[in-house]
Amino acid sequence: MKFLLLIVALFGISILQAQTNKYTGCADGTEVPAIINIALETDVFERVNGIRAGLGVPPLKRVAEFDNSARYHAKDMGDDNYFDHQSFDRVSGNLAFICSTFTRVGKFYNWSTEIAENIGAGTSDPASMMDSWINSPGHYENMIDANSWEFGIGYYFNSSSDFQHYWCQNFGVRADVYPLVINYDSSVTTTRNVRLYLYGTGVFDEMRLKNDLDSWGAWQPFQANVSWTLSSTQGNKTVDLELRKLGTSASAASSDIIEYDIFAGFQPLLSSQVQSSIAPNPFKNSTKLSLVLSESQQVTIELYSLAGKLVVVLNKGKLGVGAHFFDITPPINQSIWICRIQGEHFTEIKKLFRFH
Repeated sequence: MKFLLLIVALFGISILQAQTNKYTGCADGTEVPAIINIALETDVFERVNGIRAGLGVPPLKRVAEFDNSARYHAKDMGDDNYFDHQSFDRVSGNLAFICSTFTRVGKFYNWSTEIAENIGAGTSDPASMMDSWINSPGHYENMIDANSWEFGIGYYFNSSSDFQHYWCQNFGVRADVYPLVINYDSSVTTTRNVRLYLYGTGVFDEMRLKNDLDSWGAWQPFQANVSWTLSSTQGNKTVDLELRKLGTSASAASSDIIEYDIFAGFQPLLSSQVQSSIAPNPFKNSTKLSLVLSESQQVTIELYSLAGKLVVVLNKGKLGVGAHFFDITPPINQSIWICRIQGEHFTEIKKLFRFH
């Protein structure tokens, strides 16, 4: 069991006031605290897994039970105006001890061999909060500990409390739970090619995987790091895992979900970088693409169906400064396509209409 460390980062950024229906007594684990700002929480989580990736430490899997545990404690600290790992109620203006840290966490999360917690307060900025934890050896150790497999994060705001902004991170392992993690538990991918991390090293001999509603693949020797290809259509994609130990009845199953969106994160082009336009070419029953570059660079043109399936890749090679013109004919009789124009310094998405 780890030592618990406290940290206060005295910064302040305004954010919407949270609802304050106070918790009393120790948690019973059925509480589902309101999400105050999921973007801030996700930012912190991705920073934690980013640190682990840079160190070659396996990724944490974010789980709902742990999120509820962390959000509960962040809210309790903010509403009762205290800062401590243990739980308190405010009675007649005074703090009254209610229950210990891991008694409270255990109500939400049935931990077995590993449990840890970081708390922080005083800022809503994920970067500032993470800097404070990184610069505190005990908090940093909790974040990079390879013995922790799962994670929860909670953020809360109460303008009437001393520090206003409250954070809680939980780390742990559950008995007989072996997470499958896609792309360091990212929420979205722009490509079907992903990396899987499978917990179970030294426990299981064989594994098998499948996409969504597909049939199971063949059993194969267990390996923790796997290159995997998602099914072709865009949307939420599920990867399922089964594990077994030969000669015994020991087995486990797990899954993870990631959104496949080829357009996620693309930024608008700067007019100084490139100009493009699409128009029909009635003489060739095709679409005419005009591309004006302000600097020489490699250019690739990709065609996708509306379902997100990559159909054609046109590698145009190194193009010089100036105007370039291409005739593009989609190979299948479908009226609307998605055209992605990829340069070394830009990405642009356009709808491409098949003209007849």
